[in-house]
Amino acid sequence: MKKWIFASILLLLLSLAVACTPTPEHTHAFGEWETVTASTCTADGEEQRVCACGEAETRPIAAQHTPNEAVSCTEAIACTVCGVELSAAPGHDFVEYACTRCDETLYSKGLDLVLSDDELSYAVAGMGSCTDVDLIIPARHEGKPVTVIGREAFKAQTALRSVSVPDGIVRIDDRAFLNCSGMTTLNLAGSVASIGSSAFSGCSSLTSLTLPEGVTKMDYHAFYRCSSLTTVTVPNSLVKMGLKVFGNCDQLQYTVYQGCKYLGNADNPHVLLVGVESTEITSVSISDTTVCIGGNAFSSCEGLTSVTIPEGVAGIGDSAFRSCRNLTSVTVPTTLRFIGNSAFATTDVTHLYISDLAAWCAVELENVTGHPFDMRGGELYLNGTPVTELTIPEGVGHIGSHVFYGCYHVTTLTVPEGLTDIGAEAFDRCSRLTSVTLPSSLSYVGGHAFPYNSNTLQFTVKNGVRYLGNAENPYVLLVGPTSNTVTTTVIMSGTRVISPHAYEECEQLLSVTIPEGVVCIGDSAFSQCWNLATVKVPESVTYIGYGAFYGCDALCSIFIPRAAARFYVDVIPSGASLVSVYFGGTAEEAKPLYWEIKVNSLPAIVYLYSENEPTAEGRWWHWVNGMPQRW
Repeated sequence: MKKWIFASILLLLLSLAVACTPTPEHTHAFGEWETVTASTCTADGEEQRVCACGEAETRPIAAQHTPNEAVSCTEAIACTVCGVELSAAPGHDFVEYACTRCDETLYSKGLDLVLSDDELSYAVAGMGSCTDVDLIIPARHEGKPVTVIGREAFKAQTALRSVSVPDGIVRIDDRAFLNCSGMTTLNLAGSVASIGSSAFSGCSSLTSLTLPEGVTKMDYHAFYRCSSLTTVTVPNSLVKMGLKVFGNCDQLQYTVYQGCKYLGNADNPHVLLVGVESTEITSVSISDTTVCIGGNAFSSCEGLTSVTIPEGVAGIGDSAFRSCRNLTSVTVPTTLRFIGNSAFATTDVTHLYISDLAAWCAVELENVTGHPFDMRGGELYLNGTPVTELTIPEGVGHIGSHVFYGCYHVTTLTVPEGLTDIGAEAFDRCSRLTSVTLPSSLSYVGGHAFPYNSNTLQFTVKNGVRYLGNAENPYVLLVGPTSNTVTTTVIMSGTRVISPHAYEECEQLLSVTIPEGVVCIGDSAFSQCWNLATVKVPESVTYIGYGAFYGCDALCSIFIPRAAARFYVDVIPSGASLVSVYFGGTAEEAKPLYWEIKVNSLPAIVYLYSENEPTAEGRWWHWVNGMPQRW
């Protein structure tokens, strides 16, 4: 009985427990949203999703426009469905004159631009139809770079207020902004390397100037009469300085050190030595951070007797030491790269001290009056020892014009293999020179490179022609005939260079045979050979110099190899009876020839080479028994 009562109670309790347990709620498992009614540009749409249990859920799709994806800086954002404008064009985001979002550059429109002769770039020639007072020069025009601001392009444009020169401009020519008296701001890009004479002369409202790193040359009067100019920042790249670049800039502030006035930059205030506080100085200590000695810097300092130019100086400007009448000794650094016109004119320098022959060979002299010896001649010292037997070091490839001019104590000269060119007057007035050894690698010699008329210099003479060379090849350089009455000449095999003026005024010369292997025909080499009728230039020639056949009025035909197409103006004279120019290359390569003929108004016709009889129209030729013949 008790067991039954207990079991009943337990069953009752279990039933109550079950009855008290809550039924679990249903969790919807909705599918993906599906569009019921699509939205439009102005009306909402609807979409829904459905659970497995059949219950649905809906929500609106907001009305919206569909904007165009690729929007230019000048194109408004619009709906691609209904076309309504959604927002205005974003406009350009110019940073340093170039948009960060598109290819547009900020520049003045309507300027006059001229294509270069080689058709590769443009030069700015003038204002054209542009009326901007804040001038921004374009970096490109019709897909090609703008590289030059031309001569007198903006001369006397007094309304100009500011000028910005973009990256890509490498040269500002003479008088480009002469007398732009209203210009207050000038921004120059780092690509500018050269500023021409009087380029900014008379820009009297310009108060400050920053020349960018990269400027290497400023010609005379570049900033002359910029009367409001007070500060100038000069880069360490400056090498070449003309006369009075900052002349009559009376407000300009200088850094003064040891009696010398300098311009420079924040890191180096002594870049450019402009001049001296007094021309009464008897000695000078140039700052050891100076890079360039300016034009006229020491002019008329008659108390100077010797000058030591420190290492680091790269350039000596025009007339820098002119009229230092008692200056007799100059020591130059290995860093020197340039000496300007008349730098040592009317001085008395007879002693030149150098410490590195290779470095001195590479110095560029504007002309012979820039040489410390000027027209006098003097004695060259290498590391304190007078140079008599001069041997150019191995590895030197070029000897600059005038560099050994007037070194009258030099008696022998040896030039190593590998050297290719010797500049004009490089060894002229070396009056005691007896022997010269030249390498077979020689490919160019400038005018009057050696004292050809010296009584001491020994030549190799063959068939009435004088040569200089070496033991293995004595015919490297053809100097000229022993007499200007020569009628025919056969140049020796092995000759590399025909010297400038070699046959000049050989009026009786009728024919010349130039062998293969000659690479250079120098300036005026056959000038005024009145009776020379036909010339065949060998395929090996790569250079034909200025006026090489000038005055050859009987010349009726000439063969020019393709490698020598870019010869100098006036190779052939305008008065010649030239009928045919046989060119060994293509029409494209012959373009300089056509330009030459156009410049000199020649009646000659250019014929192009074709080994086989051509089918194309044109004027063609081929070789027959070693002579050009027209197809």
